[in-house]
Amino acid sequence: MKDDLTNHFDKRFQEVEQHFDKKFQETKQDLENHFDKRFQELEQRFDKRFQEAEDRLQRHMNVLIEEMRSTVQLVTEQHSSLVERMDRLETRMDQMEAQFRVSITSQNLFQKQLAQLLSKHENRFDEHDYRVKEIEVYLGLN
Repeated sequence: MKDDLTNHFDKRFQEVEQHFDKKFQETKQDLENHFDKRFQELEQRFDKRFQEAEDRLQRHMNVLIEEMRSTVQLVTEQHSSLVERMDRLETRMDQMEAQFRVSITSQNLFQKQLAQLLSKHENRFDEHDYRVKEIEVYLGLN
């Protein structure tokens, strides 16, 4: 009878152990499934938030790039305008320099002609002075 009771308890312990092992495996599987599901949900939420953040960042970067493009375009246009203006000023300076040279040449020519006229008139005055002295001597006025 002792053997029967021992066998019965052994059998019963094995059944209980199998039952606990089965329950433990079920619970373990349920927990694994639950955690897997939760981790997938969290991963999806993080993916969604990261995608939203990436989209916002991309829109912001696109706005900044567009602003930079318009700024660069404006700077380019202003630079071209300044270059054209400087070219026009350089052309005007060249024209003024040419006019100045012509003016200097004309002034030199005028001074030369004036010097010739003065010389010619001085010669004539000298001649007249000489004649007046001769007349004064002839008339005995001097």
